[in-house]
Amino acid sequence: MPSCERSRNFDDDLDGLLGLLKCSVTMTLLLLYVMFTLCCCGYALAAGGVTGRAGGIVILTKTVLDLSTAWINYSWQETMYPLLVIDVVCLFCFIALALRSDRLWPLWATGFQFVAVLIHLATVWEIDIAPKAYQALQQFWTIPMQLVMLSGIMADQRMRFSGALRGNMESRRTG
Repeated sequence: MPSCERSRNFDDDLDGLLGLLKCSVTMTLLLLYVMFTLCCCGYALAAGGVTGRAGGIVILTKTVLDLSTAWINYSWQETMYPLLVIDVVCLFCFIALALRSDRLWPLWATGFQFVAVLIHLATVWEIDIAPKAYQALQQFWTIPMQLVMLSGIMADQRMRFSGALRGNMESRRTG
């Protein structure tokens, strides 16, 4: 028969429950992030021009590499050098994309990626950064990067559509 007395392991049970809740929230946020990334990059690959597709590929590749690298070493206690290398390569890709493109969103994405690289470099110089702060700051910049890519592709589509609409209207007038 169950006892109403407090068990000796009540604190351990509570810690375990809180740990499970934290894990559940973390996994939910991770799942939402992955779904958001897949939607943004899928849209970029389907509806974007050359610049949009290239940006979508860079962001999707960065996300896959970041997640697999962080899955292997998830402590965030010190500088994550594999992630730093991934972010530097991604930065160079966005610089090349911004230099070759006539769109504005790659410039913004380059700036956001530059901040992500600077956060890694800050952990090299300042060892006492809290692991959760490092993780949050480093991962935050991917979301605005995806949002500017998404808004840039949508603006390109509006311009193409309005230009095509204008062209059709002019051909009807002359034809």
